[in-house]
Amino acid sequence: AVFIGVFACDILRMTAGSAYSSYSGILAIGIWSLPPSIVVAYLLAVLTALGLQRQALPMMLILGIGSVAMNAILIPYLGMYGAVLARIIAPSIASVAGLWVLQSSAQGSSALLRLLFRSTICFAFLLTIQYALSVQSISAFLDVAAMRFVLWGSITSIGFAVSTITTGMLTRSDILRARALLSMSTSSNSLT
Repeated sequence: AVFIGVFACDILRMTAGSAYSSYSGILAIGIWSLPPSIVVAYLLAVLTALGLQRQALPMMLILGIGSVAMNAILIPYLGMYGAVLARIIAPSIASVAGLWVLQSSAQGSSALLRLLFRSTICFAFLLTIQYALSVQSISAFLDVAAMRFVLWGSITSIGFAVSTITTGMLTRSDILRARALLSMSTSSNSLT
C-alpha cells in the first residue's frame, strides 16, 4: 500500500495516461483499503476454521452496515474521497470486531491485543513514510522517474522492514523460516 501510494501518480500515468493523474491522491488513499479488507477475510477464515461462524456474524454485519452507513455519511460531504474513506473505515472497524471475537474465544490471551497495538504502530509509521515521500517538493527534487522509483522504492522497503522488525511483527525466526523455505524451493527447482 505504501509503495503504490508513493507511486500513485506514476502508476496512473503509465496505465491510464496523464488525463487521470489528478486522481493520484484518491489512489494513494484508496489503496489503504486493502490491508483492513485482507484482515477481515483472514479473520473470517480463522473464525470459520475454529467453528466460530456465528461469532463472526457481528464482524460481517459491521462490515455491511458500516459500509452503507459510511458511504451515506461521507460521500455527500467528501465525494470520491468519502467513498474511499468509507472503504477503509468500515473494514477497519469490522477487523477490530473480529479480533475482539477471536480474543474473547482465546480465553484471556493478550497476544491478539498486542498484535493490534503493534499493527497500529506499524501502520502509522508506514503512513508517515508514504506522506513524507509524497510531498510535492521532495518529488520535484528527483525529476527522473527511474531515479525516484529506485530511491523511493528502497526507502519504502527499508521503512517496511524497520517498522515490522521494531514492532515485533517480523521476528528473526520468521526471517530464518523464510530463508529456509526459499532455499528448499531453489534446491527443488535445480533438481527438475
